[in-house]
Amino acid sequence: MMPKWHVLYSFVLAYSLNWFFHISFLATILIFLSSILIDVDHYLIFILREKKIHPKKFWNWSINTKKEWLKEGEKSFYKYPLFIFHGLEALLILAILSLLYLPFFWIFIGFSFHLFLDLLDLIYREEKLHKLSQIYTFKRNKNKKQFCY
Repeated sequence: MMPKWHVLYSFVLAYSLNWFFHISFLATILIFLSSILIDVDHYLIFILREKKIHPKKFWNWSINTKKEWLKEGEKSFYKYPLFIFHGLEALLILAILSLLYLPFFWIFIGFSFHLFLDLLDLIYREEKLHKLSQIYTFKRNKNKKQFCY
């Protein structure tokens, strides 16, 4: 899903929770920011693969990668990227941390919402649900070749 949609939907969620449930301003900000900043793992992959940190180059690389990936006819032969913050494993860690410190609960809500939007996008595009578990993705990637992006 494109970042603009994550920003829009996350704003609507955070504002709605603030309006209907009267959560604090800090909680509202944490939900909004965490549902967007979860995508920092996409940027980390770019830095590791391309050895560059320029945001504009990252944006262009992301768009080109998505176009190439969507054109690729035989996706089953290629590895899916490991997005460290996208998955049930990250949610489990946040859930445990939220038992110890309340702000992690709001971050958990933001991450969960982002993953829900990604899930809907993957279903819509008829993709494998690789962003839902890093363990699944790691196991699935065995004996697959790296997609050249």
